[in-house]
Amino acid sequence: MKLLSVLIVTIFVSGCSTTKGPSEVSDHYDGTRFHNLNREVQGRKSLYDVLKWKLGGKELEEMEEAPMIAATPNLPSTIDSNEVFVTFINHATALIQVEGLTILTDPVFSEYIGPISLFGFERSQKAGLLFKDIPKVDLVLISHNHYDHLDLPSIRQIVERDDPLFVVPLKNGALLKEVGAQKIVELDWWEGYRLNQRQKVILTPAQHWSARGLFDDCKSLWGGFVVISDRLKVFFAGDTGYASHFQEIYNRWGAMDVSLLPIGCYKPRWFMRDVHMDPDDALDAHVDLHSSFSIAIHFGTFKLADDEVNQPVTALNQALKNRGMPPSQFVAPLNGQTLFYRKGTRYRTRDTSSPCKNDANQDLTQPSLI
Repeated sequence: MKLLSVLIVTIFVSGCSTTKGPSEVSDHYDGTRFHNLNREVQGRKSLYDVLKWKLGGKELEEMEEAPMIAATPNLPSTIDSNEVFVTFINHATALIQVEGLTILTDPVFSEYIGPISLFGFERSQKAGLLFKDIPKVDLVLISHNHYDHLDLPSIRQIVERDDPLFVVPLKNGALLKEVGAQKIVELDWWEGYRLNQRQKVILTPAQHWSARGLFDDCKSLWGGFVVISDRLKVFFAGDTGYASHFQEIYNRWGAMDVSLLPIGCYKPRWFMRDVHMDPDDALDAHVDLHSSFSIAIHFGTFKLADDEVNQPVTALNQALKNRGMPPSQFVAPLNGQTLFYRKGTRYRTRDTSSPCKNDANQDLTQPSLI
């Protein structure tokens, strides 16, 4: 049983194989596999490294785990052009609401994730917002194909109810079609798609990898997303290690208004550092992006690494304190909490007790690459 568990973990955390030979398609794709911008950091972890980690014991710290606290989602009835509402559902799943557009990121509503549910990873807390309570979804952003970010049962559920547009990195579309998705746009790094005259989405690099089995590592691309409206820029990092791409995102697109940045699944550092940020790395990314307000994701739901359930939140708060940064700049939300940002003001909450009404009647299905 323990060996089977190690094999399942290997699917989640083994990284890219190095593929030699000249690039046939781009500087990060050789015709067979994708790789990171920094070719020396491929995210590759051998089976030996996985066994060393899983069978060799954890990094342990003396700390008392507080009980997990949930919040009641507080969705808006109206949204102005300079406002963003983000409801933290679980892990990397968030509901992002801007004027005329309802977005889901990396939707996972299943109780278990993994190639085999019987031996998969069970969630440690329920989704903070049930799917039945989510307004009609216009756009789904999927950062990569790992099971904790691309959950086919959840995708099927969304397709059957809302038939939204899916924007994904290259070579992820075929998997979505298996569960009935029809409106799919695949993007390469730095490629954009215009949703309408006022809104567009850009795929950005991330330092990570992809795989859903033992032999398909890095055959599909991974990344993050910048969503740009008339007056706002929202960044969803997906899953990534800390690297220079955050500074490059700022160089190309300017300061972010709201950034969703991962802070969990970071221990042991010798194993995770290249592909998963710890809270201190996430603060560096927040600074690189010149983000007005950042929201922590990728914690408190699935036990995928050695950090405990609440440890990323505790570490983030300590890192903010160490740097003398106000806690209102980078918030680790409660499960189900709705956070509100208005451009030109500091983070605050407001009364948003009514269900969201998405009044925009847009067609997001016509290709419009930018």
